Amino acid sequence: MKIEDLFKGFTGDFSQTFLIGLMTSVFVFLWSLLFVIPGIIKKYSYSMAYFIKADNPDYDWRKCIDASKAMMQGHKWDLFVLELSFIGWIIISYLLFGVGFLWLAPYMQASRAQFYESIKSSAYIQ
Repeated sequence: MKIEDLFKGFTGDFSQTFLIGLMTSVFVFLWSLLFVIPGIIKKYSYSMAYFIKADNPDYDWRKCIDASKAMMQGHKWDLFVLELSFIGWIIISYLLFGVGFLWLAPYMQASRAQFYESIKSSAYIQ
């Protein structure tokens, strides 16, 4: 890994990556207006959109979100349980005044990336 790789997400197709974040936030907010639970479910439905964009740079924001919804069909509960397993580490990080998040945040993101890698082989992306 090179230092230039840290800024790879800001080169090339930054606008589509930005739109993924913006539109998933808007969609989750709108679903949350119905009630909290639909918003949480949609958050998990859209959670793999960034990984799909990284694997398929030619996809636009809408196709990434749609592919994420299709991929997470039947796997939302698995991701919820994975994130719930970090609750102890999150509490400890707060008790350490947030310093623990310097190690916990990358660990959680790496776990999500590994989760993506494990389900992408079984999921069908158009």
